Amino acid sequence: MRSLLALTISALALTGCVTENSYDGNDKPVVENKINNTGAARTRIALALEYLSTGNSSQAKYNLERAASFSPDLPEVHYSFAYYYQQVGENVQADKAYQKAIKIDPNDPNTRNNYGVFLCGINEYDRATEQLLKAIEIPSYIRVAESYENLALCAIEFDDFDNAEKYFKSAIKHSSMRASSLISLAALYYAKSDLHKAKEVLLRYENSGRVSSRSLLLSYLVEQRMGHIEKAETTAATILQTYPTSSEAGLIREQQTKRSEFEILRSQYRQAKLNELQASSPAGEVISAPQIHIVKKKKAPATSTSAQNSATKITPVDTGSVLAALNTAAVVVAPLPTSADTTAVTTKQTEKNNDAAAVMSALEIEHTHTKAATTTSAVPSVHLAATPSSQAPANANKPQDGVKIVSFGTATGNQAVANSSQAATPSQAQFNNELTDAEKVVFYQPKRNAAVFAASGYSSAPE
Repeated sequence: MRSLLALTISALALTGCVTENSYDGNDKPVVENKINNTGAARTRIALALEYLSTGNSSQAKYNLERAASFSPDLPEVHYSFAYYYQQVGENVQADKAYQKAIKIDPNDPNTRNNYGVFLCGINEYDRATEQLLKAIEIPSYIRVAESYENLALCAIEFDDFDNAEKYFKSAIKHSSMRASSLISLAALYYAKSDLHKAKEVLLRYENSGRVSSRSLLLSYLVEQRMGHIEKAETTAATILQTYPTSSEAGLIREQQTKRSEFEILRSQYRQAKLNELQASSPAGEVISAPQIHIVKKKKAPATSTSAQNSATKITPVDTGSVLAALNTAAVVVAPLPTSADTTAVTTKQTEKNNDAAAVMSALEIEHTHTKAATTTSAVPSVHLAATPSSQAPANANKPQDGVKIVSFGTATGNQAVANSSQAATPSQAQFNNELTDAEKVVFYQPKRNAAVFAASGYSSAPE
């Protein structure tokens, strides 16, 4: 009994220590709603940004403060505050807010990206590049193409066009169909006057199935610069018909394309290159309209045969003197072969005369201008040959030729010599008179060898 009572008291004591939250007269327990501070903070941030876009800065700041009260260690709260300060012109407060966000989470890529954009806006190009590149290096970052595009746009602001092209290409590699990067890269090529590359990038953008008034205006400018007037007019008509209320259509309608972003970028690029020339010039200044003195070189005269001949002075040659000096050529008649099988004609050349002084004394040619590679001469070349020592006449100073000539089927020797003597000039007649009987040409009439035809089986009688 005592034990049962003790047990009952113990049970009552235990039930007295338990508290149950329930409605009066209802056994259903009350569920305590726990607030998600991170979600609430992000909701307040979204409201703040919406108010800020409409120009209601006071409501934007209020919601940001509520977000900070919910989650003070959330990086989004602080870089949202930084963006608010940036929009209202408080750059010092914005810089502090960004640094505080980075201190809370150094590996937050969104903080690094937004901080880089802010630094670029306040002319801190080097620091901006550093922050944007750090954002890209974070492995968990998925908006790499956007950061590369921010880098390129920031580089253009500081006339770093080479790096801008590199960053645009990197952005396209990470997002091949990113429209803003494609059009911006084409615009950069247009600014550099690389029209073919600009057209290729625009064609790649159009092949993706997208079209916009911005891309069409750039295409219009490219075609116009390339001289494709018909294509340019067709593109302009497309802009006016498809996007009549766009700013690009207004520029074409008013013929104010010089005020477009692409022409402004083109002028910026040209001015940047002019500044580079000015910085690198020794005098420190570049004249926009320099006076240039052009010296036209005279064309070299054409080298022709007639010009070379006119430049060479030729002394006429006295034929009589040459013949007298050379004592002409000696012609020797060879005896007719007695054998019937011998039909070959032999020509014997004699040795050359070594007395060249007599020849050179008669051939004096004065050259005023001589070219080593191509030299033409109007003086005919004379080939000399001397008679053998056995057949040389008593006067050894007169060179003679010892050529043996045999002819068949022509006139007799006396008739040929007579005809030759009638047609010869006085100097040639003198030359023929000086020839001996052994040196004169004698023509022989060929004779038929009947034994040859008889042995071959041919008939001697005509058919």
